[in-house]
Amino acid sequence: MISVIFDIGRVLVPEGQRVPMLLAVLADAGFQISEQDFNEAYWGLRDEYDLGLADEKYWGSVLSQLGLTKEQQSQVSYHELASVDGSRNAVLGAESAELVQWLASLDVPLALLSNAPVSMVKAVRASQWNQYFKAAVFSSEVGVAKPDPEIYRIAHAKVTERIGEIPAEDIIFFDDREKNIRAAVDAGWDAYLWEGADRARAVINNRLNEL
Repeated sequence: MISVIFDIGRVLVPEGQRVPMLLAVLADAGFQISEQDFNEAYWGLRDEYDLGLADEKYWGSVLSQLGLTKEQQSQVSYHELASVDGSRNAVLGAESAELVQWLASLDVPLALLSNAPVSMVKAVRASQWNQYFKAAVFSSEVGVAKPDPEIYRIAHAKVTERIGEIPAEDIIFFDDREKNIRAAVDAGWDAYLWEGADRARAVINNRLNEL
């Protein structure tokens, strides 16, 4: 038996309008921020957020880097920013949804492994598509993030607990970052850089035909 583990952002869930929606929240509060400046602050400070940093600390740091004073920041809702940011993960991309439903119809056990802050974890757990996944490991809940080897050990243990004993080489993993794929390969997984749902379906079909 194989198990398929997916990353979420830019894999199952495309970026879509996440950044424009966040910029709209700031614009509604009276602050016009360029997308380039926002992305630099948003991604430059993301690692700590993915490891469980509180919303107010993360977004406070982002806004400070964007030049907003403490007084100006008081006009912005950290909760709204976190909610908008997290809610993007509540809906799968259309092709990813078809892929997940196809795998579920074949009774292939599915799991998630994602570097994700608490706000995104909440959105995933509340989503309709979460029902298809038997196991999930999120960086903000375990205090370690990809590509640290420890998170792959944690994920394999979670799969074993929730799904059953599956050898590392029978775990198929998709992620959008090369460094995360390399770490998964080092853990013994059959790991692939995400190149779209059609490519993933072909990879999985090949493995299923070998069984």
